[in-house]
Amino acid sequence: MEQINQAIPRLEKAYEILDKITITSESKSMYVDDKKIYHIDYVEEICECPDHVYRQVKCKHIWATQLKLKKVELEQV
Repeated sequence: MEQINQAIPRLEKAYEILDKITITSESKSMYVDDKKIYHIDYVEEICECPDHVYRQVKCKHIWATQLKLKKVELEQV
């Protein structure tokens, strides 16, 4: 139950950065904002951001990438 509660703020932030996520390949994406660039492997759920590196949690960048992929998938139907 605790994991779900911790994920909610990250999921909310993911919606805010959805447009800043670029899908770069079959399993990778990139987040670019100002001077920050994070590379994300959304299949393995790995990101270079401090939230993921230090806390080992599914960060907003991974959430945003997966949401963006789902959005694209739904638009193609």
